[in-house]
Amino acid sequence: MNSTKSSVLPTLRGFHYQVLLGIEKCFELNAGQSIWFESDGDISIRGNELENNEQIESKHYDQMDVLTDGHANFWNTLNNWLKDDFDHTQYAFLILHTTQPTSKTSQLYGWNSKTPDEKLGIISSIYDKRTDAEKTKKDAKGVLKFQQAIFDSNNKIIKDILGKMLINDSADNIDNLKLKLINKPLGIPDDNIDQYFEGIVGWVYEKMGEDSWSINQHDFKDKLEELTSKYSRGKFSFPPFTGELATDIDLLKHNEYLFVQKIKDIEHYDEIPEAVGNYAEFTNILLEESVRSPKYREITKTYKSNLIRKFKRKHQNSSLLHPNHSRIDCAKILYNEFIDEPAEQVQECEMTPKPYKNGLIHNSMDDENDGLKWEID
Repeated sequence: MNSTKSSVLPTLRGFHYQVLLGIEKCFELNAGQSIWFESDGDISIRGNELENNEQIESKHYDQMDVLTDGHANFWNTLNNWLKDDFDHTQYAFLILHTTQPTSKTSQLYGWNSKTPDEKLGIISSIYDKRTDAEKTKKDAKGVLKFQQAIFDSNNKIIKDILGKMLINDSADNIDNLKLKLINKPLGIPDDNIDQYFEGIVGWVYEKMGEDSWSINQHDFKDKLEELTSKYSRGKFSFPPFTGELATDIDLLKHNEYLFVQKIKDIEHYDEIPEAVGNYAEFTNILLEESVRSPKYREITKTYKSNLIRKFKRKHQNSSLLHPNHSRIDCAKILYNEFIDEPAEQVQECEMTPKPYKNGLIHNSMDDENDGLKWEID
């Protein structure tokens, strides 16, 4: 078989990757939110609540590539966000989403944990390695041209942009992202899954107009219901739960959430990445599957009621079982035992995932109406 000798293929794959990433984000949309392609950049997520708005620049590399101090991917993205025709005030987060890992020797390593001042210091330190002749070069090209434009910008605007800028590195490549999307549907038999997936992708491409291209949460939900009705076999099973630790971006987004504060209250800080990961995965899947599967919603409601009842019993007994421990230690023991124990199985399902159970308890901790806490009085 002859391979296609064309430099346009990586570009086309990069564009398709952008669309697949947008589809993944469609599953996470809240009511009233929409995703826009090629509006303010690659992917824009906008809705009524500014704190949930994101602008995402997606970068896919077929060959192994590493994000370094001088990589055009970083500088071009930052330069684009500093241009006069980009209104960053519409967004709470500006995300560079790339399949590249960040080099551990790069000053960009650990970027998401830095303050705006620290980020400004990082890019200034990188730029200061340029000679005066380079900084004043009239016909600069590539990264140098981007850097010149950035440091000609207003310092306050740069800091505003940097404060919102996050890097989601080592992201799934196009093949892994497609596999992840294929595994999202609930109750679709294997011989129908490709048709289901192609139905979603084809519909998203069909939404492309002459002047704009957007998908709103309501329409996406309706399309999923239509495709599920067409291809489902009607048998319930839990969607896959990975139990992965939270990303830096998820940790930043959830830092002020009530369930996180309750873990901080018992000084169990090392458990926060797993807790946020379980919470985020649970809430995202609940949002997706509640629309498509009334049975999932029903099972989760019953499971939550039983889980809360079980937790309250364990909470009441915790100080009695460990009378020689401090209240903080009792709370940590309660946390560890409750999180580590297997999930009770649902009769209608082959296996109830433990990350589902743990995500649900954190979801309940985040609900003031449930009145739960890890602290021992």
